[in-house]
Amino acid sequence: MRKPKKLINDPMSVAQEQYEGMLAAMSGKLEGLPGITAAIRTDLPSDKVAIVTGGGSGHEHCLQAMLVKAWQMRPL
Repeated sequence: MRKPKKLINDPMSVAQEQYEGMLAAMSGKLEGLPGITAAIRTDLPSDKVAIVTGGGSGHEHCLQAMLVKAWQMRPL
């Protein structure tokens, strides 16, 4: 039997590979931050604030609670 093909080369490096692929695909629009797996838009307006969070595997409720608390603390 032939070994099946996989989209993942190495399960231990899949997150880093996806991050690097996203930066490559969005070249000129995103800039990677050194030392952490995070990126910032290069065309971000200086007078606006934006927050994007990621979650999954059942952790969505934790992130929603954090965002609700931040939303309640916003200046009106």
